[in-house]
Amino acid sequence: MRHNQPWTPTQATECIRRYANAEELSLTWSDHAKERLMERGLLEGDIRHVLECGFVTKNGEPTKTEKLFKYTMEGSTPNSENRKIGVVVIPYKHGVTPGFRIVTVMWMDEPGTGGS
Repeated sequence: MRHNQPWTPTQATECIRRYANAEELSLTWSDHAKERLMERGLLEGDIRHVLECGFVTKNGEPTKTEKLFKYTMEGSTPNSENRKIGVVVIPYKHGVTPGFRIVTVMWMDEPGTGGS
């Protein structure tokens, strides 16, 4: 894991994909993310797919927690009906275990998401 954050989009894509494919992964969800997941009819597997195969296109943004940054990973899944999903994720390490805090899940083609 790269410790010097924020990462460039290329570094973030590489690190998030590596974390997502780790044998042991700690995954936590904000209540907001859980609500958006259900609201959009998506599954945890869809989000994992985006984390494993998607791309980060913008630099990370700082969080309220010092030294942690959030990134939007974008991609589509078979369950998303060819729509692009954005997953706002905070990557971290707890000891040797990589982890993600899922902040929210959005359709990238909806107004106000920054997508096209």
